[in-house]
Amino acid sequence: MAINLYFKSIIAVALVALAVFSIFHFSIDRNYLNFEKIVKSVVIIKTRPTRSSAFNEKHIGSGVIISDEGYIATNLHVISGIQNFIVETNDGINLDANLIGFDKRSDLAILKVTKENGLNFNSIAFAKKNSISVGDNVFAIGDPFGLGLTVTSGIVSANNRNTGNPYLELIQTDAAVNPGNSGGALINENGELVGITSKIFSTTGSFSGISFALPVDKLSDIASEIIKFGVAKKASLGNFSIRSIRILYKNQLKYCGEIVNYSSGPILNLFERHERLCILEINEEPMSLERLRLVLENAFPGDEISFTLLDDKGKLHSYIIKTESI
Repeated sequence: MAINLYFKSIIAVALVALAVFSIFHFSIDRNYLNFEKIVKSVVIIKTRPTRSSAFNEKHIGSGVIISDEGYIATNLHVISGIQNFIVETNDGINLDANLIGFDKRSDLAILKVTKENGLNFNSIAFAKKNSISVGDNVFAIGDPFGLGLTVTSGIVSANNRNTGNPYLELIQTDAAVNPGNSGGALINENGELVGITSKIFSTTGSFSGISFALPVDKLSDIASEIIKFGVAKKASLGNFSIRSIRILYKNQLKYCGEIVNYSSGPILNLFERHERLCILEINEEPMSLERLRLVLENAFPGDEISFTLLDDKGKLHSYIIKTESI
């Protein structure tokens, strides 16, 4: 009896200690994340007031400072059709912004503001590549409904979501995101940027538990090219043509795109083993010239495209080809 009481006492003490440790650990994590500092890396994007009225400025979205040189990432749809816009920092400072370039595939635009009076930019830290997992805690920072910079929390609900372009590999989260959040930051528990808020899934236009963000891996690659070249480079398989033919395969008449006039690029690797090849499927979808065009239009340099090919002996082959840039 005494022994049982002794062990029960030990177990009770251990459970209390575990609870205290968990609370203490949680407090450390929450305190470690300095939101006041992180919010300084996010800006509000507004239309420029006109001469007739200083009160007609309009909040149109959010942006994230991604470099100490004053480069800001936002969504292209935030500034689309607007010629004059300014950004407002968390300190209430309004700065003129210039459009450096954009990429329609990713709905990404890069702005640049100029330092004034020795103003220092608080650029955000990027998370490591492929560091975000389903179930991870995340925080969205943006300007919902023009209320001002706001922080909401949630988890990563899914990765690699396809909402029209599979090569974007969007992050899905349940962190509250509303109109005005577009272009804002999605950060992890270390305060590092894991994505740029890009869209919500809703039947009403307001938050319904599903939002999407462009992953920081894609953001980094695309933004670097826009800053350097003014545009993001496009994906290519090389120089070749497609001759449309119909073939009888497994007693079915099928459309096939024969690869002809090939002269350069990754597509050449296929013909080290074959003399003639015909494309039956692209990314597990039936081949068509329109599908091939859309896949190449949506892909980025380095992305992989899968092909199901038929050779001149009637044998099927599956290949994955990594695109190059043009």
